Amino acid sequence: MSPKRTNQHLERLLREGDWPRARHALKAQLVKQPESHWLLTMVGLTYYEQSQFRRALRYARKAAAIEPRCSLVRDKLALTLWMLNQDAEAIGLWKGLIRDGPRRLSRGRCRESLAWNRTLVNDCRLMLAKAYFESGDVTRTRRYLGTYLRVRRSGVRTWIPRDNLARFLRRCGYVSQRT
Repeated sequence: MSPKRTNQHLERLLREGDWPRARHALKAQLVKQPESHWLLTMVGLTYYEQSQFRRALRYARKAAAIEPRCSLVRDKLALTLWMLNQDAEAIGLWKGLIRDGPRRLSRGRCRESLAWNRTLVNDCRLMLAKAYFESGDVTRTRRYLGTYLRVRRSGVRTWIPRDNLARFLRRCGYVSQRT
């Protein structure tokens, strides 16, 4: 298969959520490019999506060792840590992404788009709100959730599934807010 067709095939598998087949294709590419932080992150994602968080963490940490400033790597590492109840480290990563901001993140080596990084940074605010909500810190929950909602109303997109967001907003007392 040509590189272009291989990438199209891989993108389709990821988009469709065919995690075992996507992982197999990613690992085949990883043999050829063992230092690719993107491939390592995506292999980790396939494990994450199947709730195999310890395996996902191994790949996320390898990716972070190669490219510690990559916003994608940092976000996937934070999500995986959070799922493993390593909240303090996850919170530190999310706060770091927010502190760096979308413009600075977009100028990094990986060069994700400004719109992509705006979404990422704002979704980090929601994840912080969730983490603080679970720890009982109402003040920080309200602060991060309020900022998240204001930025969403300004037109920044989200990757958080609508039903997950609506469920969290209800838990926080936002009964009729638009998401």
